[in-house]
Amino acid sequence: FTELDYAEGQCKAHLMAVVDVGSRYTLGWAVGPSADRELALRCWERVRARMSRIGRSLEGTILHTDLDSVYTSYDWLRQVLLGDGLRVSYSERGAKDNPWIESLWGRMKVEIGSQIVEAQTLPELVAVIEGRFRYYNRRRRHSQIGNQPPVTCLANLLGQPELTYLMAPAT
Repeated sequence: FTELDYAEGQCKAHLMAVVDVGSRYTLGWAVGPSADRELALRCWERVRARMSRIGRSLEGTILHTDLDSVYTSYDWLRQVLLGDGLRVSYSERGAKDNPWIESLWGRMKVEIGSQIVEAQTLPELVAVIEGRFRYYNRRRRHSQIGNQPPVTCLANLLGQPELTYLMAPAT
């Protein structure tokens, strides 16, 4: 999770995202008033829907998170371990063991920080974040993946060039 100050700094929201490390593609995200299991599971439902849409199973995938109580809770673990068959990896040193997501949060706050602060309502903030992830996944070029957008990298990694057309923006 990352905390977002909006409404000129008068309100706080939390953002969770799941990113494919190999392609840098954001598979799902959710914004809400609290960094809790409900928000995490809402984000996870988007990841599941995205993977289903492209015909990919989550089974056996490694999910790396920190040791926040949300990610060690019964509801979360029941879903990802038993429901979806993932393997779980935990950061022992917090953010220092999860540099790719910390980089995403840092860059996002620098690149669209003023839009986040200027959003006056939670729905406005959600629209700002949605636009950002649409740009991030489909157009923003990343040096770590050969100066291509994440959707192109993911399509190439999966050997499915048609994915660049099938992958709808994260919503």
